[in-house]
Amino acid sequence: MNQTRPGSNQGTNSLQAKKLRALFPLILFVAAYLFFWSAPEIKLVDPWHEAFSQVNVAVNTRDPVLKQKLLDLGGGKLKELCAQYPYHARIHYMLGCYFEFTGQYDSAIVQAQEALRLGSGGTANRVDDIATNVLLSAKAKKEALIKK
Repeated sequence: MNQTRPGSNQGTNSLQAKKLRALFPLILFVAAYLFFWSAPEIKLVDPWHEAFSQVNVAVNTRDPVLKQKLLDLGGGKLKELCAQYPYHARIHYMLGCYFEFTGQYDSAIVQAQEALRLGSGGTANRVDDIATNVLLSAKAKKEALIKK
């Protein structure tokens, strides 16, 4: 008969070993999943994000011909979307970024102000902070050009 003494840890150790053996398949599954897992391909479904991604790629491109082509494509699409959705604050923000990237600071200021006006008080997908950054950056760059 297998008896344990009242102060002995032998009974609790075997219970812990049984629990660990019961968790082993789960641990093995999680390890295999993490080893073989790959990030899913991200598909942009919003046309304004696709247009803005073209502008972002253009900003980081060194080839001037490709850069101008991407800026024209992305900027043209953002202008169309801004006309189609005039009350969408994020599109105005993205168009303001495009204008700032292309050096059209007056237009960037107008679009950033419109994004702030439309998006003020929003709680989801806020644009207040980022539109303020575009507004201040465009104003500073415009002032720097005036001082030259």
